[in-house]
Amino acid sequence: MCGVFAAGAGRAPQGRTKRYANVKPAAKTLVIIGDSTVCNWPEKDVRRGWGQFIQDYFSDSLVVVNMARSGRSTKTFMREGLWDKVLALKPDYVLIQFGHNDSHDPHRPEATDAQTEFKDYLRRYITQARRLGAVPILVTPMYRRQFDEAGRIQDNLLPYAEAMKDVARETGVPLVDLNSASENLYLQLGPQRVQELANSPSDQTHFNQKGAQMMAELVMQQLPAVEPSLQPYLKTEGQPAETVYLRPLSPIDAPFDMPIVSVPVFAQRQFNIKDFGAQPGGNAKCTEAIAWAIEACHAAGGGRVVVPAGTWLTGAVHLKSNVNLYVAEGAELRFSDDPADYLPAVHTTWEGFECYNYSPLIYAYQCQNVAISGPGRLVCIQDGWRRWMDRPPTHMQGLKELYEMAVSNVPVEQRHMEERGINLRPQFIQLNRCKNVLIEDVTIRNSPFWTIHPVLCENVVIRRIDVYCRGHNTDGIDPEFSRNVLIEACQFDQGDDPIVIKAGRNHDAWRIGKSSENIVIRHCTVLSGHNLLAIGSEMSGGVRNVYMHDCDYRPTEGFVRSCVLIKTNHRRGGFVENIYVQNIRFEGAKEVKALLEIDTDVLYQWRDLVPTYERRLTKIRNIQLKGIAVSKAQYGIWIRGEQEQPVRDIVLENVLVSEITKQARFIQNAENIQEKNVRFGSEMVSP
Repeated sequence: MCGVFAAGAGRAPQGRTKRYANVKPAAKTLVIIGDSTVCNWPEKDVRRGWGQFIQDYFSDSLVVVNMARSGRSTKTFMREGLWDKVLALKPDYVLIQFGHNDSHDPHRPEATDAQTEFKDYLRRYITQARRLGAVPILVTPMYRRQFDEAGRIQDNLLPYAEAMKDVARETGVPLVDLNSASENLYLQLGPQRVQELANSPSDQTHFNQKGAQMMAELVMQQLPAVEPSLQPYLKTEGQPAETVYLRPLSPIDAPFDMPIVSVPVFAQRQFNIKDFGAQPGGNAKCTEAIAWAIEACHAAGGGRVVVPAGTWLTGAVHLKSNVNLYVAEGAELRFSDDPADYLPAVHTTWEGFECYNYSPLIYAYQCQNVAISGPGRLVCIQDGWRRWMDRPPTHMQGLKELYEMAVSNVPVEQRHMEERGINLRPQFIQLNRCKNVLIEDVTIRNSPFWTIHPVLCENVVIRRIDVYCRGHNTDGIDPEFSRNVLIEACQFDQGDDPIVIKAGRNHDAWRIGKSSENIVIRHCTVLSGHNLLAIGSEMSGGVRNVYMHDCDYRPTEGFVRSCVLIKTNHRRGGFVENIYVQNIRFEGAKEVKALLEIDTDVLYQWRDLVPTYERRLTKIRNIQLKGIAVSKAQYGIWIRGEQEQPVRDIVLENVLVSEITKQARFIQNAENIQEKNVRFGSEMVSP
């Protein structure tokens, strides 16, 4: 039987919807009634009902009370006196979902006939709710997750959903059609991925946390529209939840099974850095005040650390779990260029090697539910770091030592690179071994090194950011050893690659044993950058399942290499597979090297700096480019594979390079290249 619990701090995974015994006086009350797919489950149970998460969508001016009970039907909920308890609360709204238990075998006591008893009980709920002045709202029962061998979804609840629609039309009550919405969701996910919503493989009815939250999202996509009087009680952006919880995004359509990605929604508590001693003006460093604000926010159970309007100077900012660093409108958080402000050294990485080095400007380590958000600006004072962009002998010697420590498997805590003038520049933002990461809406200007670096992270969303960074190695976003990543609606103006997928270097990556996978990049614009999309050259852990689509590439200045570049060498090993790039608008006047470039001999400074301690070739397969047009390129495709490990399975479809300045194709050691409706200069390949 479903249990109930009181909402409180630290209970985010269970939702905030209250049990009826704990309701406090409020302007309005919404009561939910229904069955086990709706009800509150005990914390120790893996099952969750969608009613547990409805409060998270409303401000405190409307209290949501979940009185749904497991095993109940329209008949038994009323006969057992549970409905009388609802009426005693004198609610303003009643959300009603039944049907699962009503559909049981007719001989069972909870069963009702869809066209007779079921409709009669619904009418009674509606009449009695209205008599109290409440607004009844019907919710059709969601589909069960049952598919036949042909992949068609099966459902015996449709008669009850249709009966509920009949009653809604007859009585004029609002109706949320969760039945149809869940059907569409399940069909989109398919028989395999839909199991991500289940509490167990054998249970095709109930939900885990992710599934219940997704059902709540489907309900809330319709509820404010069918009952507009609820709209004033919806939570606004300035009224986040009391506790941190995850809100699943809509399923992502990709050419591979992309897991559902969620974003953390943070507590309503706010911790203004001014209250902890931060001084505006950009002269006095606020590092300590920001650290105190983050610690207080974390200790309180999470919320926002607010950087208010003004200019604020700081050193390293270290985030903690359940903390959203919010940079407000008119705020500029400026990061010092004094390396001493980024000590002591932290566990980080540098070009694919693990080490201890200067702290990234913003850093999180082994955290859950972290965010950087807001309309303000994050600015790196780059002057001091620019002096480190050259590669003097001490720097090169340090790189050689780090390489050899990785080969010898020296413990990471013994690899201190902040010493002896080695000058390894830190990343601007590094999320290291974190889960549930959100970066949204901020403007970023300048960086010492890579700008945004999620390493060994899971469930990462980066959206609507504006990045401008010029200088050596100032990549935009470098997901490394990370999985389930969504990058969308971002703008990049970079001195290096705007988006480049990494997976570690050589021995360190083989030791870690993690790949980068399930990465979707969509609706982004690149104003300047070496490539639209790059993979490697640090990719020894492997890269798979990357989908970039509907992006703009507009380079008009600076160095431009290729639209898509995959780079590796004979020391890397690993694999690159299932890479899909589609619907790209290339509008720049710059000539590119190639539409697609694959180079297996990219060693840069390492070629002569260290020997090849171990030879491992990279498997590269299933690379697909579709719907791309480029005005001018040296080559259509440029591929240099290895004789022992040829590049395999390249698909080009509906691609155009208007002008070729060298040759249409340069291909070494590649097999099964398929072209359909491809034009390179004057040469046309049709099906």
